[in-house]
Amino acid sequence: MKIIKDIKVKNNKKIIILDNEEHIEVKSEEYVTDKSNSSSSDSGLLYKKAYELSLKYLSYRDRTIFEVKNYLLKKNYNSATIESVIQKLIENGLLDDNEYTKKFIYYKSSNNNWGEYKIAYELKRKGVDESIIQDNIQNHSFVDYEKLCDLIKSKYQKEYVVDKYKATAKAIAFLQRKGHNYDLSKKIVNCAFLNEENQ
Repeated sequence: MKIIKDIKVKNNKKIIILDNEEHIEVKSEEYVTDKSNSSSSDSGLLYKKAYELSLKYLSYRDRTIFEVKNYLLKKNYNSATIESVIQKLIENGLLDDNEYTKKFIYYKSSNNNWGEYKIAYELKRKGVDESIIQDNIQNHSFVDYEKLCDLIKSKYQKEYVVDKYKATAKAIAFLQRKGHNYDLSKKIVNCAFLNEENQ
């Protein structure tokens, strides 16, 4: 998915600058979806405003198709205008739920230590199709055992010395809240506290 870096106006054209320095020029006549069927210039103007609003909304961060649709609905655009804008954004490579899902999975599993359950739940909330979620989850390795063991060790080591059962239960619950299943959480916690047992 392409990320909008900047939007400039020049000679009645919008120039969209993407993160890979690619430029997309959108002429004012492209804002109108089908001029022959347009009963008035109002629908073309409505489309233009909705498209510009969508570009601005996408310039802050990546979004799903569902998020952009909801955003435009909240701005009181009709469904025909919204569908036309969404289609144009998809054609220009600015909206892609599959790419969004890949980036989301990578970021949340690497930086937030989320497991597949929490990631799948959040993607569903963002309106991503179940098949896209499952395909991408199957193609991703979520568990960095060493990183998670170190995280648990640093977070619960002092508690473990005082009360190992309570610390173990808290650590497992912590990992489950991050979206990891019980068995995996238990393995990680056992790995983290293995050295404590041997001392």
